Amino acid sequence: MKRQHLFRLSHRLYRKSPMILVTSIGSVMISIGLVLTMVIFLLHNQAAIETDRVQRYGQVDLTVKYTSEDERTDQSVFEQLKKDHDVLGAESIIQTTARVAGQTMADVETIGVHSDALTKSRYHFTNDLKQGEAIVSARLATSLDRSVGQTLRVGEATYRIREILPNSKTPEVSHDQVFLSYADLKKYHPIETKAVLLNLKKEADLVHYADTLVKANPKLRIELSEGQTLSPALNGYIGILSVLILVVSGFILMANFDLYLRKHAVQFAIMRTLGATTRQLFQLFFVQSGLIVLAGTVLTILGSICFPLLGQLVWPTEGKMIVSLMIEQGAFLMLVTFGSALLILLLLASTAYRKRDVLPLHVLRENLKTASRPTRRKRLVLFSSGLTVSLVLFAEVIASTEGARAIAWLGATVAFLLTMYLATPLLLKGVLHRAEPIVRRLAGPTSFVAFRGVLPQLRKNAWLMLIVQVLMIIVVIGSTFLETVQQNERKYIISQYPTEVVLKSRLDEGSQGDPLQLIRQIETDLPGAKATFLSSRNSLEYQSSQEDVSIEYEVTDYRRLDVLKGEQTSDTEGIIVSRTFAKKHSLEKGDTLPLGRWDGEQERSVSVGQFRIVGIEKKIAPDVLVDWRNEQLRQPNDHILNVFIDVPSELKKTQVTTTLLEITESYPTLQVNRLSDALFDAEQQTTERWFVFLIALVVMSGSVWFGLANALLSFVSGKRGEYALLRTIALKRDKLRQLTLIQMLLFVGSGITFGLISGLGATFFVTRIDDRGAFYFNVPTIAGTIAGLIVLVLSIAWFVTRRKQENLVHELKQ
Repeated sequence: MKRQHLFRLSHRLYRKSPMILVTSIGSVMISIGLVLTMVIFLLHNQAAIETDRVQRYGQVDLTVKYTSEDERTDQSVFEQLKKDHDVLGAESIIQTTARVAGQTMADVETIGVHSDALTKSRYHFTNDLKQGEAIVSARLATSLDRSVGQTLRVGEATYRIREILPNSKTPEVSHDQVFLSYADLKKYHPIETKAVLLNLKKEADLVHYADTLVKANPKLRIELSEGQTLSPALNGYIGILSVLILVVSGFILMANFDLYLRKHAVQFAIMRTLGATTRQLFQLFFVQSGLIVLAGTVLTILGSICFPLLGQLVWPTEGKMIVSLMIEQGAFLMLVTFGSALLILLLLASTAYRKRDVLPLHVLRENLKTASRPTRRKRLVLFSSGLTVSLVLFAEVIASTEGARAIAWLGATVAFLLTMYLATPLLLKGVLHRAEPIVRRLAGPTSFVAFRGVLPQLRKNAWLMLIVQVLMIIVVIGSTFLETVQQNERKYIISQYPTEVVLKSRLDEGSQGDPLQLIRQIETDLPGAKATFLSSRNSLEYQSSQEDVSIEYEVTDYRRLDVLKGEQTSDTEGIIVSRTFAKKHSLEKGDTLPLGRWDGEQERSVSVGQFRIVGIEKKIAPDVLVDWRNEQLRQPNDHILNVFIDVPSELKKTQVTTTLLEITESYPTLQVNRLSDALFDAEQQTTERWFVFLIALVVMSGSVWFGLANALLSFVSGKRGEYALLRTIALKRDKLRQLTLIQMLLFVGSGITFGLISGLGATFFVTRIDDRGAFYFNVPTIAGTIAGLIVLVLSIAWFVTRRKQENLVHELKQ
């Protein structure tokens, strides 16, 4: 058969089946588009993480900190780092904490810098900093009521403000910082820490390089400029969902192909009668498949160009990032597009090869077969089940590295899904056989006929059930992943907010001041409110009989522990320990604990005294709590980190906020935060960060719904002759509707059941990649999907049986 004849015949046959053509092209377009969306999602997340890293650290890869000894030693450290072959650039800075005065006073981190490109990129200032000038962060400038050009007193010297850093450009949002010239800080202020900013070559391993530096000089402290990393579980989710997209697309195309064969069975029979070979039929099917895939691919490329451009109107920032990302990664995205198209074409080619010799007689015989090589399928089920168990055992028992463990769990997930795919028809067949007598006795003859009609065609129509199964897997995995991310974020925020209102220090080391006086002022200005505080974390030594154990403590007010859901006590000379610490060291309330403090000059632990345990608390994070009044244990660098305020409901939000803002004018480094605002911001950030993933899930689910509706209609269309015969013999329209409804519910219901099992199992396996334990199901989404599927079946059953009994002779020929 000549090539032009193949194209002409393919075109003519599809002209008579426009709906099949449109749905097939649509399935290809949606599946490739969704795979692209998933890839763009990963690239977008990686780009967002890199952007966040650059906003925080600029071009700096490592910050090497060390204690100043003498000028010669400092220069030696700097020169050695600068001459290292892995280093592209190195610049030195110095740091201290200085008293800054404007309208108010505060102790602020002060950094002495040069005006080089590397330092500017790290701290995000643009002007060259000269002697006598300062750069301050926006929050600090607001607290001190200062603007560009005004003077600022730092320590004993006065400086003119050269630049104010916007909040979005502040490398650490929680920090208030002042930048002076390197010479000014070195000349007028005591230096606490010296550091070298390093920009390494791209091929350098940051962690290995940092480890090498510390081994060579143990006194060095290394800060890695690392942002967040994509979770391995997320990569697992995306990979599995992408495979499921192509699988469900294949099922939809197979359904269309079966309908196409049934519709043109006579034409193919005539072609074979006239001498057409199976090879020529395969060529015809392959050409048609190629045209479908080509059309779908071209439309996908056009859509992927247009939709992001339009998306900029709705999401300007994210849309612009995605457009620039697509331009930058254009070659890779085209490779993904053509790779997905090739996979779909190979799937269709294999289907075309299997169907090349199918005649109407073969179709009839295949539909009447009651067995479908169950022994071979059972062997495959046993093999995939054994593979799943082996991979799980390998991941939990044998795997020695995180990478091997992640790959094993990912392989176990795929093997489990394959097992469920192969086992579903066998399990359903067994269930239907056992339920048949019960249905005959309890549900009547119509239901029995529906059961009997499904069994012979179970293998031929298994794709209908598998489409529903894949949809449920997609919904369970996708919704569970998003719900888990949101709930974990929510739990973390709630753990940071024991009360609705919290005053947080903008400094890591905490804010100076008398916390008891601050609490009294808050409780006086806000009638009915109760407040307490926690200090920044510090360390002590538990001098046990075996060895000295380093422990962490925080300072609080014992008499107001009820604000933190703890037990109050007036014994301020004792200590409160955590339940974990008490259990580890076999301690009980009333025991005494010998405590010491590390002395740097003597290079040993010096005893502070014996302290009685006056309480054991379950929920505290540090090992020990110390009361502010215990001056024997409290150290000068124990400052206010958080003030927790339990506000009565009768006080209005605006009144509370206004009062606290007035109070914090005396404590400029404290910032008012609310739990409700933090939860709202977190939800907004989650939505913005995962919006591409959300769109992909919605479109993916919509495409599967569309394919399922088309597959159900194809299923009913293929049985029109059988239904017409039943209507002629005995069934009225209501009974026919009941028969149709039961048969579709059998396929859809079993797909829902096995899909839920598969989705839950796959979710468990994937979450084990990160070994983070708990995951959360989005029950409303899953329940809504199930309810929607039932409504879809009811609608189709009504739609296909809405007409009265007419044209029976025509339908009997179908």
